[in-house]
Amino acid sequence: MLRYANQLPDVVDDEIRRQLQAIQNLGRSWTQEKRDKYEALTKALKKSGQYWWFTGDCRDYHLQRKGEWCLYDVPEDQRGSLRGHRGQRVRLICTGGWDAYSGRGYFVGPVPAPKRSPTSNASAIQHG
Repeated sequence: MLRYANQLPDVVDDEIRRQLQAIQNLGRSWTQEKRDKYEALTKALKKSGQYWWFTGDCRDYHLQRKGEWCLYDVPEDQRGSLRGHRGQRVRLICTGGWDAYSGRGYFVGPVPAPKRSPTSNASAIQHG
């Protein structure tokens, strides 16, 4: 089960993160510029072949607003839509409301986990 406390800040430097940050930097209002950037992001996610879309309850994934995202280390015993990513670090992106039954739409895709030195420990990770 994913927990809100287990959300990790996105430190993966790639094009998807840069596009997400550009959308976030435009503020909370959905201007035409922000809609265009979001559309370009969804096209890039689909084109990458690494991200897939699913619906889920925002209470399970702890992301509610269109364009919100984070990283998660998916537990080995994960069930549901993320079971195919057990043991992986993933980027989870909320695509907004879908319908009253399904809740929210999400994109999920694997990202590289940071390399750990033999002397590092989990407490070194800072949670935003």
